Order: sequence, then structure tokens, then C-alpha cells
Amino acid sequence: MAVNLFSTDEDSHKIYKHDGFSTSILDSFSAPLYQPWGLAWEGSNLLSSDYGEGTIFKHQGFSATILDSFNCSYAEGYTGLAWDGTNLYSAGSWGEKLYKHNGFSNSILSSFSSPGHYPEGLVWDGTNIYSSDFGTGKIYKHNGFSNTILDSFSSPGGVLHGISWDGTNIYSTDSGTDKIYKHDGFSSTILDSFSSPSTYSYGLALEYTGC
Repeated sequence: MAVNLFSTDEDSHKIYKHDGFSTSILDSFSAPLYQPWGLAWEGSNLLSSDYGEGTIFKHQGFSATILDSFNCSYAEGYTGLAWDGTNLYSAGSWGEKLYKHNGFSNSILSSFSSPGHYPEGLVWDGTNIYSSDFGTGKIYKHNGFSNTILDSFSSPGGVLHGISWDGTNIYSTDSGTDKIYKHDGFSSTILDSFSSPSTYSYGLALEYTGC
């Protein structure tokens, strides 16, 4: 399945749209606040989070125009985002929790403690949530939305951040190596990688563009 990759970078304070899985940039814009972190694509619009201000934004398509936003507790340090078609998921790195929101809102339907102490990336595969943890350097596959772990592996670099999923393969970012990785399925085996557009690549999301 063909995809375009989205990534955030804290150093440049930008959000990027890549041409497929490559260093080639189709478009970019400045993030609404200073610390862009998590990303999710909800089918038509990009969702992003700002770590420092605890705010989650809904953009108009891929643009700096904001359709909606809400604020979470600053102390939670919101990082990763995911979208299941109806509800938003977020990772609260300081609170060490994963949250399921009621639609796109700060109303919480469910939450549980993350398997590590610093959850960063999130992605939903249609059945299960995946999370990455900066502290443990691992990527986890959960059973549904729960703290039960079906599988996990260590990331290829030392400073793991965002993750995404294309239906077959997991993707990850690492600011230690300044690379974005495409894994072979859900494993530590790397199919491909490239250097991130700036120094601190954090969030990832995918847009499906066809077969």
C-alpha cells in the first residue's frame, strides 16, 4: 500500500510531509507552538500535539490552519497520538499513562499505566494499540487498548520517539541517530531508513495514497 509519511521536528519547529518513505519533502509548515511532538492522520486532517503546552490540535488537512484544539494538563507532557476512526488516543509521558479520548476532546473514556516510564509514540492498527517508550527503548504491541503486552522489541537507535503502522510494517523515529526507520513487520529488522529532515524528529503518521 502506498503511503506518504508525516514527521515533526522539535529543532526546526516544523511538521513535514514526505514523498512516500523518503527524504524528499512535498510540503511543510511551522507548528502552532514551540514543541511539536505527536502526530496522527484522521483520514482528512492532521492531528498534532505540543509537548510543552499540553495542547492537541486538529489541522485543516495538511496545513497550519487550526480547525479545533483542546488543552490537557501541562504536567502530563502529552507526546504520542493515534486515531481509531472515532476516538483519539494520547500518551501522557509525565503521568506515564495512555489515554483513550471521547472523540476529539479532553473527555477521557479509559486509561492505563504505560509499560515503561516515558511513553512517546502511539499508533492504532484497527484492533490493537502500539506504544513506544523513550525510557526502555522498546516498542510494544498491546492487546486491544490495555496494559497487556502481546509482543515487544528494542528499537535500533538509542533515543526512540514516534511510531506509525502501515498495516504490515512498523515505522519509528530516533533522535540519537537522526533517522526514520521502516521495520520488517513488527520486529527490530530494518527494511529501510533515511536521515530525518532536521535534528530532533519525534512524531510520525502515515497518509494512505493508494495501492
